Amino acid sequence: MIPVMGPAGTAPTIVRVHAAYGTREVGFDYIKQGSPPLIPSLTDTNSGDILLRTELTIPAPIIDQQNNLVYQTVGGYTFVQPLGGRTQNSVFPIDAHPFATKIDTLGEMEPYLSDPTLRKVDGQWSQQGIDTSILTANKIIG
Repeated sequence: MIPVMGPAGTAPTIVRVHAAYGTREVGFDYIKQGSPPLIPSLTDTNSGDILLRTELTIPAPIIDQQNNLVYQTVGGYTFVQPLGGRTQNSVFPIDAHPFATKIDTLGEMEPYLSDPTLRKVDGQWSQQGIDTSILTANKIIG
Protein backbone atom coordinates (compact mmCIF):
# COMPACT_ATOMS: atom_id res chain seq x y z
CA MET A 1 0.00 0.00 0.00
CA ILE A 2 1.11 3.51 -0.72
CA PRO A 3 -0.25 6.80 0.56
CA VAL A 4 -2.32 8.82 -1.89
CA MET A 5 -2.34 12.62 -2.19
CA GLY A 6 -5.63 14.12 -1.10
CA PRO A 7 -7.46 15.55 1.83
CA ALA A 8 -7.00 14.10 5.31
CA GLY A 9 -8.58 10.66 5.61
CA THR A 10 -7.93 9.64 1.97
CA ALA A 11 -7.38 5.87 1.99
CA PRO A 12 -4.11 4.39 0.70
CA THR A 13 -4.14 2.57 -2.64
CA ILE A 14 -2.82 -0.92 -3.35
CA VAL A 15 -0.78 -0.92 -6.55
CA ARG A 16 1.44 -3.46 -8.29
CA VAL A 17 5.00 -2.22 -8.80
CA HIS A 18 6.19 -5.17 -10.92
CA ALA A 19 4.92 -8.30 -12.62
CA ALA A 20 4.51 -11.51 -10.64
CA TYR A 21 7.65 -13.62 -10.33
CA GLY A 22 8.74 -16.90 -8.79
CA THR A 23 12.06 -17.93 -7.31
CA ARG A 24 13.80 -21.27 -7.08
CA GLU A 25 16.16 -22.04 -4.18
CA VAL A 26 18.80 -24.75 -4.64
CA GLY A 27 21.04 -25.79 -1.76
CA PHE A 28 23.87 -28.31 -1.80
CA ASP A 29 26.54 -29.84 0.42
CA TYR A 30 29.03 -31.95 -1.55
CA ILE A 31 31.95 -33.95 -0.19
CA LYS A 32 34.57 -35.74 -2.31
CA GLN A 33 37.73 -37.65 -1.54
CA GLY A 34 40.92 -36.80 -3.46
CA SER A 35 39.79 -33.65 -5.27
CA PRO A 36 37.24 -30.86 -4.92
CA PRO A 37 33.69 -31.91 -5.82
CA LEU A 38 31.94 -30.65 -8.91
CA ILE A 39 29.35 -27.99 -8.12
CA PRO A 40 26.46 -26.55 -10.15
CA SER A 41 27.56 -23.96 -12.70
CA LEU A 42 27.26 -20.34 -11.65
CA THR A 43 24.94 -19.54 -14.54
CA ASP A 44 21.34 -19.63 -15.71
CA THR A 45 19.79 -23.11 -15.93
CA ASN A 46 18.94 -25.11 -19.05
CA SER A 47 15.25 -24.80 -18.09
CA GLY A 48 15.37 -20.99 -18.23
CA ASP A 49 15.78 -20.03 -14.56
CA ILE A 50 17.91 -16.87 -14.23
CA LEU A 51 20.66 -16.84 -11.61
CA LEU A 52 20.01 -14.11 -9.06
CA ARG A 53 22.27 -14.88 -6.07
CA THR A 54 24.97 -17.36 -5.10
CA GLU A 55 26.48 -18.37 -1.80
CA LEU A 56 29.50 -20.70 -1.60
CA THR A 57 31.61 -21.92 1.29
CA ILE A 58 34.73 -23.94 0.45
CA PRO A 59 36.53 -24.93 3.65
CA ALA A 60 40.06 -26.29 3.75
CA PRO A 61 40.19 -30.06 3.16
CA ILE A 62 40.43 -32.50 6.03
CA ILE A 63 42.40 -35.75 6.21
CA ASP A 64 40.39 -38.95 6.66
CA GLN A 65 41.45 -42.13 8.50
CA GLN A 66 43.25 -43.43 5.40
CA ASN A 67 45.28 -40.18 5.07
CA ASN A 68 43.29 -39.04 2.01
CA LEU A 69 42.24 -35.44 1.55
CA VAL A 70 38.47 -34.91 1.76
CA TYR A 71 37.07 -31.75 0.17
CA GLN A 72 33.71 -30.10 0.82
CA THR A 73 31.69 -27.39 -0.89
CA VAL A 74 28.52 -26.00 0.66
CA GLY A 75 26.34 -23.49 -1.10
CA GLY A 76 23.04 -22.28 -2.37
CA TYR A 77 21.76 -20.51 -5.46
CA THR A 78 18.63 -18.43 -5.93
CA PHE A 79 17.06 -18.25 -9.38
CA VAL A 80 14.23 -16.14 -10.78
CA GLN A 81 11.81 -18.35 -12.70
CA PRO A 82 10.63 -17.43 -16.20
CA LEU A 83 7.12 -16.12 -16.87
CA GLY A 84 6.33 -15.42 -13.22
CA GLY A 85 7.09 -18.89 -11.93
CA ARG A 86 5.74 -22.37 -12.50
CA THR A 87 2.27 -23.79 -11.89
CA GLN A 88 0.84 -27.22 -11.11
CA ASN A 89 0.86 -28.02 -14.84
CA SER A 90 4.53 -27.13 -15.31
CA VAL A 91 7.41 -29.55 -15.79
CA PHE A 92 9.84 -29.22 -12.88
CA PRO A 93 13.52 -29.88 -13.60
CA ILE A 94 15.36 -32.09 -11.13
CA ASP A 95 19.00 -32.23 -10.15
CA ALA A 96 21.29 -34.76 -11.81
CA HIS A 97 24.71 -36.30 -11.44
CA PRO A 98 27.41 -34.32 -13.27
CA PHE A 99 28.67 -37.53 -14.87
CA ALA A 100 27.17 -40.28 -17.01
CA THR A 101 25.18 -42.92 -15.10
CA LYS A 102 23.23 -46.04 -16.11
CA ILE A 103 20.05 -43.95 -16.08
CA ASP A 104 21.49 -41.71 -18.79
CA THR A 105 21.56 -44.69 -21.16
CA LEU A 106 17.86 -45.47 -20.61
CA GLY A 107 16.29 -42.25 -21.84
CA GLU A 108 16.96 -39.47 -24.25
CA MET A 109 19.28 -37.61 -21.92
CA GLU A 110 22.63 -36.87 -23.47
CA PRO A 111 25.33 -38.19 -21.13
CA TYR A 112 27.60 -35.60 -19.62
CA LEU A 113 31.16 -36.66 -18.93
CA SER A 114 32.87 -34.54 -16.34
CA ASP A 115 35.78 -32.44 -17.53
CA PRO A 116 38.97 -34.55 -17.60
CA THR A 117 40.99 -31.45 -16.68
CA LEU A 118 39.61 -31.87 -13.15
CA ARG A 119 42.45 -34.36 -12.65
CA LYS A 120 44.78 -31.35 -12.63
CA VAL A 121 43.55 -30.45 -9.14
CA ASP A 122 43.52 -33.96 -7.61
CA GLY A 123 45.13 -33.80 -4.20
CA GLN A 124 46.18 -30.18 -4.66
CA TRP A 125 44.48 -27.40 -2.76
CA SER A 126 47.39 -25.37 -1.42
CA GLN A 127 47.01 -22.63 -3.98
CA GLN A 128 45.16 -19.33 -4.01
CA GLY A 129 42.37 -20.49 -6.31
CA ILE A 130 41.17 -22.99 -8.84
CA ASP A 131 39.40 -22.02 -12.07
CA THR A 132 35.66 -22.60 -11.59
CA SER A 133 35.36 -23.82 -15.18
CA ILE A 134 36.91 -27.12 -14.10
CA LEU A 135 34.93 -27.35 -10.86
CA THR A 136 31.43 -26.74 -12.25
CA ALA A 137 28.96 -28.73 -14.33
CA ASN A 138 25.91 -27.43 -16.20
CA LYS A 139 23.89 -30.62 -15.86
CA ILE A 140 23.62 -30.73 -12.06
CA ILE A 141 20.73 -28.24 -11.91
CA GLY A 142 18.12 -28.85 -14.63
